[in-house]
Amino acid sequence: MFGRLLILGILFHLVYVKSIFDIYFVTPLAHGMGQYAAGQPPANRLFLIVGDGLRPDKLFQPHSESIVGKGQTYAAPFLRSIVLNNGTFGISHTRVPTESRPGHVALIAGFYEDVSAVTKGWKTNPVNFDSVFNQSRHTFSFGSEDILPMFSEGASDPARVDTFMYGPELEDFSSSGIVTDEWVFDKVDQLFEDSYKDRKLWDLLHQDKLVFFLHLLGIDTIGHNKHPDSIDYMQNIQYIDQGIKDLVEKVNRYYEDDNASAWVFTADHGMSDYGSHGDGAPENTRTPIIAWGAGLSGPTYEKGVGHDEYSAPWDLSSVKRVDIRQADVAALMSYLVGANFPVNSVGQIPLDFLNCTTKRKAEISLMNALAIGEQYNRKAFLKAKSSFHFRPYPPLKDYANSKQHILDLVENHIQRNNFKEGILASLEFSETALQGLRYLQRYDWFLLRSIVLIGYLSWISYVISFVFSNNTHPDMKQKNPISIFQRVIFNFPFLILSSFFYHQSSPLFYYAYALFPTIFVQLIYSDFPNVKMGYRKFIEDERISSGFSVYNLISIALYIFGLLQFVVYSYFHREGFSVFLIIFAAWPWFLHTDFCLLHKSLASTWSFLNISLCFFTLLPATKKESLPLIFLGGLVMITVGGSYTVYRKRQIYHLNSTVKNSHLSFQILILIMSFIVTLKLTDSLQRNVSVSPWLRMFAFFLLIASYVVPLSKVKACNHYYLDRLAVLFLMFAPTMCMLSISFEALFYVAFFLTIGLWIQVEAKLQEHMKLTMDNNGKKVKSKLGLTISHFRVSLFFYIFINIAFFGTGNIASLSSFALDSVKRLIPVFNPVMQGALLIYIIIIPFVALSAAFGIMNKRLGGIQRITFFMAIAMADFVTINFFYLVKDEGSWQDIGISISHFCISNLLILFISILEHAGAILSARVSYHCYGKIKAN
Repeated sequence: MFGRLLILGILFHLVYVKSIFDIYFVTPLAHGMGQYAAGQPPANRLFLIVGDGLRPDKLFQPHSESIVGKGQTYAAPFLRSIVLNNGTFGISHTRVPTESRPGHVALIAGFYEDVSAVTKGWKTNPVNFDSVFNQSRHTFSFGSEDILPMFSEGASDPARVDTFMYGPELEDFSSSGIVTDEWVFDKVDQLFEDSYKDRKLWDLLHQDKLVFFLHLLGIDTIGHNKHPDSIDYMQNIQYIDQGIKDLVEKVNRYYEDDNASAWVFTADHGMSDYGSHGDGAPENTRTPIIAWGAGLSGPTYEKGVGHDEYSAPWDLSSVKRVDIRQADVAALMSYLVGANFPVNSVGQIPLDFLNCTTKRKAEISLMNALAIGEQYNRKAFLKAKSSFHFRPYPPLKDYANSKQHILDLVENHIQRNNFKEGILASLEFSETALQGLRYLQRYDWFLLRSIVLIGYLSWISYVISFVFSNNTHPDMKQKNPISIFQRVIFNFPFLILSSFFYHQSSPLFYYAYALFPTIFVQLIYSDFPNVKMGYRKFIEDERISSGFSVYNLISIALYIFGLLQFVVYSYFHREGFSVFLIIFAAWPWFLHTDFCLLHKSLASTWSFLNISLCFFTLLPATKKESLPLIFLGGLVMITVGGSYTVYRKRQIYHLNSTVKNSHLSFQILILIMSFIVTLKLTDSLQRNVSVSPWLRMFAFFLLIASYVVPLSKVKACNHYYLDRLAVLFLMFAPTMCMLSISFEALFYVAFFLTIGLWIQVEAKLQEHMKLTMDNNGKKVKSKLGLTISHFRVSLFFYIFINIAFFGTGNIASLSSFALDSVKRLIPVFNPVMQGALLIYIIIIPFVALSAAFGIMNKRLGGIQRITFFMAIAMADFVTINFFYLVKDEGSWQDIGISISHFCISNLLILFISILEHAGAILSARVSYHCYGKIKAN
């Protein structure tokens, strides 16, 4: 039964994790729409220049001479002169995730990345979409192989988009990011030079509707490595500024038509002070936008208009600041070169950027609105084909009439010279169409969310029934037979829903969402006699041993439910987990005072460690590299390891253990050398000193060497449980030392000591309770019987899992993780290897928890399966909250975090399953006896 429950649970959660994408994030893409263009273009060619990871404040604000050079005040004097004299500027607001791929999709395709693309790839198009490049006559793109291919390989005619890409070896964190930008500028120069010798290329370069895309990755590379407040970051901005100035001059000389080129300079995302991005922090969502040249307006000299406290220090208040949404850039570029608006674009042309008459702006705005409306019309048509009784969005109930009405209305305004009214009418129609698209995306929400809720509740009920059923003696178990008629009744709702889904051509996953509750209900019904007996036995045992009643059980259930609701809060505010640790510290003193008075040292140490651990979740999730904290963390790990070696020499158990002092001494030596190498690597990178490849090779050697002795002895091991914990602690300590950038190593020590002591506290408490009941003449329950303590242990286990997740950062926020640590070992950008190292350091605390939980399970007499499934049920109560807290609008930081929270909580069953099996492995051949011959379990 245990195996069936586990397999069903894993399948259920793997299927249901997709539910939020089928409900909240239905793909916004549709195909088959008609296309619209804004008419006669003002420019023959467009240059889109993206400074990857560029923050507007660092671009525009004044800097000291020590940063930008003697006699200089600003990092980008040329771009600043454009803002003041030639173009329009502002801030382009991005959406979460603030990463390169979705940022470029919004800029060039005009829509915000399809969430379903997250699981389908990165470098190439995971979903087919239109783009400005696809609508151009020809596009020349230069830059990173991580970005360019997704726009060339997705083009309707791949020959229409030329890509010039450098290799990954140039993306070296240990060198200047300028090298990648230099490569791009050189390739653009070479393209123009080659045209003098290639007539075909010359003719192509002199056609209209051309787009040149320059992806400048250097700022992003430097930002990750040195952070945005570094001199290197400013130098990279200075280099780009000069490079753009030189390019503008070369283009003007080459074409000899200063007024036929349009220029757009922006960024895909910003960057935090810690050198990271990904979430919705303002530093990541604000990017600069500067546009000048053909068809683009010069500065509007309206002092202070559009400015706020953020842009006040830039000394640009004399010109108007025009803010836009990132997707608006694609619509702007389409107009400039006369291309069709990308069919999936939701951007609205920022009219303040245009240098044309108000009448022309009204005409452009109308075409833009009709292009967005066409998307609603197509999606409504497709939805109507597959629905029983389709209900269109009320304001667009008859789209043909609505379209004709807006056409007549705007044309009438234009004929009467009411251009502003025509623009407002077009914008209102655009917003209505966008709301209609959102209505269609939410069309089936109520039904699907109800099915998913029933699924989770039925799964939780099944888990609880398993727990009580497992409390029944095997010889007394019986089953409820299910007749054919009963099966028909149980499956009737599923058959009805399946018919509905089939008619709507729904995805296969919809059937699975409806199937799981049907399965769980039948399993609960079949096993109900055992559940009832197990529940009665539990209540009777608790009543005899401690005077427990059903009302006490209800009170405890409500108390646990309240704590689980607080877990939800803690996912959004990490400091909430500090409250749990304070409760853990106080728990034995309030509920088991006699035990604490009898074991004062043990109880006091337990409280001290939990209080120490609670400080880590009060610290900020994002952090900068700190050499003093790295030094302190390494020193503490060495001290703990050395102290245990000295301690065990005085204990009898070390005589019979296969762990020798020489083994521990070797591990401590590896840790000391890793500590020294880490300090050397960190110091060198902070001072911009070149790091020898031999030193990096030696660092890798130390990491591997730290695992050799423990793993080579694993088959012949026969450990006292403290030895096993010490071996594991010292095995992972070099990795924690080498990959820490702040307080991670200190957290590792505090967490390891706390869960290690948890074993002793639970074992001693169990012995104390047994002795107390013996002395009072009360019944002593079997170790395998269900007790109230199982609920508490499950809660502790579940909370410790979350502490491991959130102790050093915020798993739900990509900005919690910086590349400072992994660049010590892998200086060249390699997302697979670097991501693997980041994930590995996150996993290490869970390995420690697995070992402690497995050892405690054996020491307490095999409670693991009960606590395991109780923890899963608790996690799924939290998951239901996160399911309804998923956001698809509003703050884009909240949207990204809500997705992460649901996925983490939903997939905890996989994590807990792995922990359960890892605990069994890590606790194999472990004993708990200090004297005599050690007998391993």
